[in-house]
Amino acid sequence: MSETLTVTVAECRAEAADIKAFRLVSASGGALPRAEAGAHIDLLLPNGLVRQYSLCNGPEESGFYLIAIKRDEPSRGGSEWIHASLAQGQTVEISAPRNHFPLRADAAKHYLLAGGIGVTPLFAMARSLAKAAAEFEMHYFARSDAHFAFREALEAPPLKLHTHLYPGLDVAATRAAVAATLARAEPESASHLYVCGPGPFIDMCLEMTAHWPEGRVHFERFSAVPVEREGGDHEFQVELAQTGVTVTVPVGKSIVEALREHKIYIDTDCEEGICGTCMTNVLSGAVDHRDSILTPQEIARGEVMLPCVSRAKGDKIVLDA
Repeated sequence: MSETLTVTVAECRAEAADIKAFRLVSASGGALPRAEAGAHIDLLLPNGLVRQYSLCNGPEESGFYLIAIKRDEPSRGGSEWIHASLAQGQTVEISAPRNHFPLRADAAKHYLLAGGIGVTPLFAMARSLAKAAAEFEMHYFARSDAHFAFREALEAPPLKLHTHLYPGLDVAATRAAVAATLARAEPESASHLYVCGPGPFIDMCLEMTAHWPEGRVHFERFSAVPVEREGGDHEFQVELAQTGVTVTVPVGKSIVEALREHKIYIDTDCEEGICGTCMTNVLSGAVDHRDSILTPQEIARGEVMLPCVSRAKGDKIVLDA
């Protein structure tokens, strides 16, 4: 991870059921790096965990970072610690913003589909689009009325005219509502769809848009998708074309880990295959893709991989690194 920033929790508030919002400012009083809608930061917790959270900032909110965090059940230790221990006045280390989920400037209209806490990057997108007077619709699905984050802002101008809230729908009703939105969006060849939320919600949206042209559907996951594999792992070689170095990747270690042991570093973030930071071009060799972000078309082409989780299918793979 690159250099970190020290920030202070300027405000901590209950945003919705099981969701807390935190406003972070520079601990030194200086400026924070600018972030575009869709960006996220790493939060380095005192218990040693590193977690990624989307920024919810509007386009003119540059003096602080706003994040909203849902307490997961069960928690892997991150959200539980944050909800119990992170309070106003505390300092914490974060990364500079990264954006692997940007708005597409060439889109004539934007459709934002949010499920639960997946609203966080899409809320920032909606605010940015409203400020730019762009064409967009936001569709937000939550467990109940109490689970809508940022509801006051969403139900006030300028977002009110663009926002549709869906509390407490079952799976069939959710699918029907999504289908109605997609029916409007699909014929508009210059429209783009952005999806974020729980895994099943994203999977449903991707399945329903599988026939769409490549490049019009964008999504971001907050957790890795379990990968079903036939057989076990095997040892293979990874060659780095830029230096000619070849390293053996044993069973039980990722490409990133094997390279790190030889003091060769690929920039990483989550190391779970969900952020895209380590995405690397593949020059030769078949890839055993195990990430959660590449589209079926990108997987079929085999031109890129995420070496934090993916492996070689054969005995060797050559990377443009």
